[in-house]
Amino acid sequence: MKNNSPHLTGILFLTLLQLFLIQSIATAQNEPTGSISGIVWKDLNNNGHRDPAEPGVKDVKIHLYLHSDTSDFSLSSIGTLSTAVDGRYRFEGLKKGRYSMLISKYSIPLECELSSLYNATGVPDDLDSDFYPYYGSLDYIFIDPSLPGQSRDLSTIDAALISRPIPPLGSVSGVMWKDLNDNGIREEGEPGVKGIEVSIATMNNSTMYSDTTDEEGRYSFINLLTENYVLNMNNKSIPDSLMLSSKYNRSGNGSDTLYESFFNPVYYSASYELNTDSTGIFRYNNSMNAAFISRPAQTQPVDLMLSRKVTQKIIWPGQYFKSIVSLKNQGLSVVHDIEVFDYYLDLKNPEMQALSYSFNYILNNPLISSGYTPKENIKKWVIRSLVPGDSISITTYAKALSSGIWYNTAEISYMAEKDDDSTPNNLTAGEDDIATTCYTVPFRLKQGETNNATFRLPQQFSGVVWYRTAPNGSKTQAGVGNTLEVTENKPGTYIYSFTYATGTCPNDGCCPGYVFVEGSCLPNLCVPVRTNIVKLN
Repeated sequence: MKNNSPHLTGILFLTLLQLFLIQSIATAQNEPTGSISGIVWKDLNNNGHRDPAEPGVKDVKIHLYLHSDTSDFSLSSIGTLSTAVDGRYRFEGLKKGRYSMLISKYSIPLECELSSLYNATGVPDDLDSDFYPYYGSLDYIFIDPSLPGQSRDLSTIDAALISRPIPPLGSVSGVMWKDLNDNGIREEGEPGVKGIEVSIATMNNSTMYSDTTDEEGRYSFINLLTENYVLNMNNKSIPDSLMLSSKYNRSGNGSDTLYESFFNPVYYSASYELNTDSTGIFRYNNSMNAAFISRPAQTQPVDLMLSRKVTQKIIWPGQYFKSIVSLKNQGLSVVHDIEVFDYYLDLKNPEMQALSYSFNYILNNPLISSGYTPKENIKKWVIRSLVPGDSISITTYAKALSSGIWYNTAEISYMAEKDDDSTPNNLTAGEDDIATTCYTVPFRLKQGETNNATFRLPQQFSGVVWYRTAPNGSKTQAGVGNTLEVTENKPGTYIYSFTYATGTCPNDGCCPGYVFVEGSCLPNLCVPVRTNIVKLN
């Protein structure tokens, strides 16, 4: 039947903000967290089942990693725990996501190994072994704190150890020396270099031990199993007057291996394969040496400049964004071993989750490595060299977690050469080796409920005075101090700005805070959408 009813035409004012909130905003505050726990135990009868009399094993190291939302191959280190006296461990404060775990096989007692009976048929989850014995790994662990029970607090990730004969062991050692004639070969009269810190790790980057060279420049590691190893040198332990020689591994493992340098001067590392079933140098490697030469005097200007930005200034909880740190060599000298800390000033309130990273090189593609430092919410980047005119941009893809005003700072914390106009690692605003940016994650409140929001500013600001701008545009003073707690109940968007007596805003200005009470939208985000509504019989 034909519909002759009149059309009622109207305008619905929908907002991009409200559409986005429906789909992607989780809780802005008090986000629930989960945990992963378990036990490492000695499986005395080797049946893959934890029996009442079987003891726990202490001091076994377990690493936890979080997978990126965007890539299976991008992992973030959450932390490392050692099992307690009863063999138990527990990781807490975990966000929703997929995790992987790794047992450091070198923390397992020599007389033990991981059981091959993992996920044994017929054994309950809380009594079986879960780790793959060859690598000591476990993947695809899902935590969802919004769900109850084991989905939130997974307490059945266990590992069984069984007895084994103590395997044959090997060692690695070497000497660090000053190569007076810079030929890459250690010769009579060339002195050792004291105080160089060296660590040994497996190829999967699981660091095992560390040592420091003695008066003769010697170091050593013993009780090693058959494995591919990497030796890493702490470049900060090298005296300022010295640098690693570029002449390394020149003989190609020929007859002069006992007297040549093997450490790569770009990465400060050397790798090798140890075979404890063999003899001689293949089992007891005493040739992992390093040659140092005098560092040339600095005659040309050295000047690094650092900047940072975020791709948008207003970011909603759960929304993805990019944070970009850029570094440029504005001087006339090559700069080596540049360390950049990218960290958040309010460490007690982590506001973002880093998901993955990418690098953009301009001109000569400087070599770069990266890694987490133990301190929470600090990302350390190490750029091995940057030639004059070159620059590098490091982009962090992240997700906003908490509402508030957030200030992120990046600073050059170390460099081998001396910068002419700035000092690394002094957190002094105004120098060109430090940069801060800010962004706002609005509070979303519900009308008619107890609606409190708290804004916090870092201690770099003092004499802070807050101002409240109401939806009608009126502006009044709201409080003083670095912390401001506010209550809003009526629909609308409220803006909280501030002034200060001392402190430095980012180059693009300080960020105000926003409180959004349902039924309103942020300025410039309301978009009218015209639609026809048809009344049907």
